Amino acid sequence: MATEKRRNLRSSLDSAGTITWVQEDGTRISEKIMMLDLSSQGALMETKNRLAFQQLVKLEVPAHKISEVARVRRCDQKGLRFRIGVEFMNARDIQPKAPRWT
Repeated sequence: MATEKRRNLRSSLDSAGTITWVQEDGTRISEKIMMLDLSSQGALMETKNRLAFQQLVKLEVPAHKISEVARVRRCDQKGLRFRIGVEFMNARDIQPKAPRWT
């Protein structure tokens, strides 16, 4: 069994959000994403588009009050989608909002 090498624990999520970035030609692109997991240092999400390593992005996930600038650290194709791992530029105590049962 593999050992966890991350410095921060990650919480599994299944939350919709938006990622925005600027292409080399200056075109601003926004795309809906599905957030898969989250830690205080970064996040993993699924997108329709491949993003370049080191690309700066703006990540917004309203359900968890997340609005952060991040840098792409990995991009792996999974079927027709891409799994994007990002590292927050201003890491702080970001944790998913606990689900509320009503």
